[in-house]
Amino acid sequence: MNAVSQFKTLFTFGLKNEWRHKERMFTPVLFSLAVILLFKFTSASFSEDIEAKIMIGQILVTCFLALQIILQRTFELDDTDGVFTLIQTYRISPSAWFCAKFANIVLLGLLVIVVLLVCMNVLNPGQSELIWMFFVPIALAVLALSPLGILLSALTAQANGRQILFPILYFPLSTPVLISSSSVCLQYATDNAVGSPSAWLGLLVGMSIIFFTLCLLLFAELVD
Repeated sequence: MNAVSQFKTLFTFGLKNEWRHKERMFTPVLFSLAVILLFKFTSASFSEDIEAKIMIGQILVTCFLALQIILQRTFELDDTDGVFTLIQTYRISPSAWFCAKFANIVLLGLLVIVVLLVCMNVLNPGQSELIWMFFVPIALAVLALSPLGILLSALTAQANGRQILFPILYFPLSTPVLISSSSVCLQYATDNAVGSPSAWLGLLVGMSIIFFTLCLLLFAELVD
């Protein structure tokens, strides 16, 4: 099969596996809802401007942690019955494997974002329009962080204590993406944020392209 056919096969295989193991799909969603409800019922009342900033932090932290759960388990099913080793030994394009994983993670990440924003909309009905403006920068953050998470997940797949090693590597490298996405959200919420949304959005798009390209090349070398 050519690379496109391999991508389709691996992508479909990944979706079927996620659907077959529904707890993998619903765990990050339920985690997000639990964290948001915890934030909601433990936070005090502030002014409208401060509440908007707190809400941005709550959404970004929740999405960031939920995405980490997804990324950390990227190759969990591939470890079953030696699938990871079999794919390495077969003539399967590492790029097709990487892109299939990327597409699966992005779909699951977008599902988490939509459920999370719907929940925030229910809890904060007066800020519905503002909440949905956050979708684009958060989705771009998912696009930027997914390739990085795939590479680090493959890198730490055979390491002892990978549950600890993965976040140690992942947190510092994801900082520029979080700063950019939070800056865009802050610009939407207040007129006092530094810079313009278009500049930060452009930076997010640029980091998404750079992370995807760089991690794709490094993943191929890692698999080889």
